[in-house]
Amino acid sequence: MTKSFRMALAAGICGAALLAGSAQSKEYNVGIIQTLTGPAAFVGVPIKDGALVAVDEINAKQLLGPGNTLKVT
Repeated sequence: MTKSFRMALAAGICGAALLAGSAQSKEYNVGIIQTLTGPAAFVGVPIKDGALVAVDEINAKQLLGPGNTLKVT
């Protein structure tokens, strides 16, 4: 997974969360739908892994604001 894809994913998630706006700390749930087993797993697993890295970076840098976090399902 390329760095530009991860950055685009992070920007999209941050933008959606910022549009929601809130004064309270919240946990935002994000679903990732990818094939993780079988013949197409070579595509789905790296996408899932890249999304998890992006979510970790977003949470570590508090890009959604203090106390706001992302959780991946």
